[in-house]
Amino acid sequence: MNHITTDTKTGNLATWAADINHHHQQACLRAGEAINHAIEAGKLLMRVKARLPHGEFGGWLGKNLEVTD
Repeated sequence: MNHITTDTKTGNLATWAADINHHHQQACLRAGEAINHAIEAGKLLMRVKARLPHGEFGGWLGKNLEVTD
């Protein structure tokens, strides 16, 4: 990976284009992974909520998870 330079007059445009494309591809890949993880976490949250008595889900979240309701 190339380092970003602040000198826009001496930079290599072809290298920058390749770097931009690389970072864009990585961002798209990671976004897809993040969405998949969020979906799986949501499925597990629904299982927990279904198993707990009414009104106890919020308390369980606060005691056990790093997320908030």
